[in-house]
Amino acid sequence: MKLCSSPSLPPGIAVRQVFDMIVHTDIVSLSSRNSPSINKGAESVKRAFIELAPEEANAIIGIQVSTSVVLYDIGGGGELYFTFCGNPAIVNEA
Repeated sequence: MKLCSSPSLPPGIAVRQVFDMIVHTDIVSLSSRNSPSINKGAESVKRAFIELAPEEANAIIGIQVSTSVVLYDIGGGGELYFTFCGNPAIVNEA
């Protein structure tokens, strides 16, 4: 699966079909006791996002990623919210 977050596609890539936008938000715990690293959490969210694409799609274009943090006053820690959105597509390489 090709992932493209730039406003324009790389040279040699032609879009054949675009599907409806997909959006996935997930939470990664910032508590050091019960969570893997933030990078592993972000990878997990990205995999879940990719799984939302139709089977025939071979790319997701126009990807945007947003993050938000909620910190706890009592006990420390918090949560990191990751949101991925983009359009699955069928692309051809020239």
